[in-house]
Amino acid sequence: MELQASFGKTLKAQSTINSVTDVMRSNIGKIFSNQDDLEAMDTKSSTLKESTETFANQAWRLEREARARRNRLYLIIASLVTAAILFMFLWN
Repeated sequence: MELQASFGKTLKAQSTINSVTDVMRSNIGKIFSNQDDLEAMDTKSSTLKESTETFANQAWRLEREARARRNRLYLIIASLVTAAILFMFLWN
């Protein structure tokens, strides 16, 4: 009888160990999966940072070009107005 009780306890302990082992294996699998996800997110983050820097540089360059065009236009208009005023004074 004692042998059967001891054997029953051993089977129960083995079952508990197997259950805990399965949970641990599942958790380790999730850890590796999360690690892969973190690496993918890190790669995407780096790519996004590079894209952001490129966009900022292009925006700055376009803004500078637009400002230069606007200044040239103002210079042309000011020159035309000055020429018109001089023409009016010299003609009379």
